[in-house]
Amino acid sequence: LLCSLFFEGGKMRGSFKGFLAIVAVSIAAALLLLLQLRSPWEISAAHFRLLPEDEQFRFSERIPGGDGHGWRCLENCSSSQQRILEQGGRQYVQSTLEEFADGSQDRSPELRSPSLNLKHRDSGSDKQRYFEFLKRDASPYHDWNLFQRDYNEMIEKFRVFVYPEVYAKGKAFSKVFGPHRNPFDPKLGNYFSEHMFKLNLLNSSFLTSNPDEAHFFFLPFSVNALRNDPRVRTDESIADFVAHYVNKISMQFEHWNRSQGTDHFYACCHSVGRNAASKVPFLQRNSVQVVCSASYYHKFYVPHKDIAMPQIWPRGAEISIVPPRKRTRLAFYAGRAQNSRVRGRLLDMWKNDSDMDIHSGSIHGSYEEAFQNSKFCLHVKGYEVNTARIADAIHFGCVPVIISDHYDLPFGNVLDWEQFSIILSHVDIPSLKSILLSVSDNNYRRLHKNVCQVRKHFQWQVVPSEFDSFYMTMHQLWLRRHFVRSLQHPWTANNIAF
Repeated sequence: LLCSLFFEGGKMRGSFKGFLAIVAVSIAAALLLLLQLRSPWEISAAHFRLLPEDEQFRFSERIPGGDGHGWRCLENCSSSQQRILEQGGRQYVQSTLEEFADGSQDRSPELRSPSLNLKHRDSGSDKQRYFEFLKRDASPYHDWNLFQRDYNEMIEKFRVFVYPEVYAKGKAFSKVFGPHRNPFDPKLGNYFSEHMFKLNLLNSSFLTSNPDEAHFFFLPFSVNALRNDPRVRTDESIADFVAHYVNKISMQFEHWNRSQGTDHFYACCHSVGRNAASKVPFLQRNSVQVVCSASYYHKFYVPHKDIAMPQIWPRGAEISIVPPRKRTRLAFYAGRAQNSRVRGRLLDMWKNDSDMDIHSGSIHGSYEEAFQNSKFCLHVKGYEVNTARIADAIHFGCVPVIISDHYDLPFGNVLDWEQFSIILSHVDIPSLKSILLSVSDNNYRRLHKNVCQVRKHFQWQVVPSEFDSFYMTMHQLWLRRHFVRSLQHPWTANNIAF
């Protein structure tokens, strides 16, 4: 069409040289256009690095045409770096760069290949493809530099106001609002994180006595203490108690009414905590829940508004981590199957396996030694999506295997969980052993190294240390400060819900 127009224009002007010049320009423009519209499989390495990781793998694998092998090295890769053969429907990877797998050289950013350990792969096996794919950057963080900048800003600027009931001693419910006298009491068990968070917050530099400079307001009631108080105890009574308390602070302070609870939060590690706010719609819809039972499946938990806090048991003295080469057992799990079909299925299929220690209930030997002697330690959904087994595994340097659908994993916007754990679905239980065995030694060492790197994020201490569970949880709150919306008019309250 362009040539016709130019031809007609040239005739009208009567200039043959002008016509030739126009045609030459048109041809050059067409060639440039063709170069820009080249097949998406010819994507450049620069663009490749900007793609999501699943797209990166797709572009390095499914290449139509060519030599028929089904794989193509990306830009700047030579045939000596990667040769692909197909034999009998299986794809074999051969490379002269196997030293990259053990970290002895830096991998070229332009090279993305499947596993370099020469093991065969079934082309249809998504799980095996996932485990054999080696990332160039094996960091357990999505973006450490970005996280550190946010973290430092939080330390400098973040302020929290705590309602005064927390300081009232000798009152009827002072144990409900105040810090626990002995949070390291082994009887607290699953609720240790709830009490340690409050204790750390009350002794931190984040507190302010001036509510006007606060980013958030802490509701200091303890669901665990309410559960153990004979005057309350039941789910219904706990919900009534919380509703009465919120009504009280809304009459005494202007802060709740100003935002209908959007800049308020409470912490809870008891499973009944999700119902604690059931009689206060604004508390349930607007306020931030800092909870251990963080499940996408439950309607009262709202991802990106609420916060998943790690469930951790009290710890003793620091331990030395057993290196990978001394971990002789493939996998370990011990737990009841009560109220969990997922656990029941795991036990039925694998409790008699000779390579894995899968136990129903408690074990006869040392629980700690079982974690230290195993390569992988299983967290399997029970009544809730969360248990302390993930933190136990990380504490003992055992790579967690997480079998818990709908679990919003703690600190997921900072930590890249796939770089230090294996996340499976409930339907993967029949393939559990083959999946674990498919993890190469090099990949396992990478996972183990990253587990050791994130251990500090899963620890509670009387005096918090940098990047521990308390500071990581506060960072999650800090990230949510932008959601706070102050009401200018009371009639806009219904528009505040997330």
